[in-house]
Amino acid sequence: MKKCLILSVILLLFLESRGQSASNPDQIIVIVSNQSAIKQLTKTDLRNIYLGETKEWDDGSPVQPLDLGEGNQIRGMFCQIYLKKSLSSLKYYWVEKVFTGRGAPPLVLESEQKIKEFIASHPGAIGYIRLKHLDSTVRRIDVRSGK
Repeated sequence: MKKCLILSVILLLFLESRGQSASNPDQIIVIVSNQSAIKQLTKTDLRNIYLGETKEWDDGSPVQPLDLGEGNQIRGMFCQIYLKKSLSSLKYYWVEKVFTGRGAPPLVLESEQKIKEFIASHPGAIGYIRLKHLDSTVRRIDVRSGK
């Protein structure tokens, strides 16, 4: 039983690392406006932004997180990798926050192209797309482990 659990954990780690390798065109990346001063964030910073705990950048300007629609596979992968939540637990989280008046979820846009277009014209916005959609209209930032 213990061997099976260890092998399962190793397999999950392997599969996650393959899905996010640097050369994978389907790798999910985090993007900001070319006018943004943000170069990198920690996973904790990104999680706080997407969970509505952080509402401003360090310079005091408002942060505007963007999401893809609920049924989007990329959104599901982003939630698991960066927010450590399933889509259903994230939905419940936001229902509770909205109901209690403690926040509003990220703005939802219908496509990666729409996310890029919004970010290109809104310096405080942050979003995610697949690497293969990155172009000169937006800038990729590094998301590192840690606090």
